[in-house]
Amino acid sequence: MADKFTLGALEAAVVVGPFSAQTEFKTSMVKSELYEDPRMSGYYVQASWFLTGESRPYKQSAGCFDRVRPKKPLGEGAGAFELAARYSFIDLTEGNGGKMNDYVLGLNWYANNNARVMVNFVYADAEERSQGDTKFAAFQTRFAVYF
Repeated sequence: MADKFTLGALEAAVVVGPFSAQTEFKTSMVKSELYEDPRMSGYYVQASWFLTGESRPYKQSAGCFDRVRPKKPLGEGAGAFELAARYSFIDLTEGNGGKMNDYVLGLNWYANNNARVMVNFVYADAEERSQGDTKFAAFQTRFAVYF
């Protein structure tokens, strides 16, 4: 149980034509009688490249990336294709948890302004205090529709 916590984060992103990259680091300092004031942190680094030449739009008014709009949506062309890679790490050992590294390789297909198909391969290496090492791999697909 936590009595109080403080959360800090740093984030950065860059877009240069069809290439984009971003990273974020977060740390949490917890006041807790149960776990002797643990500090837990994690980060990720990711990059992507649009094979079809699109660029990830940034919406300054909202402070976030906007949806991708293919140059040639399905029907006029094949849509937009994006290759992506991500690495992330989290360390919860001071909070009586474990650590985990994961790697993701992905292909995203933007059929039009409102539909996207995501295909990812994930490999994770987790180390939990009570369970030891666990390695696993997953193949994921997702379909998103934007209204």
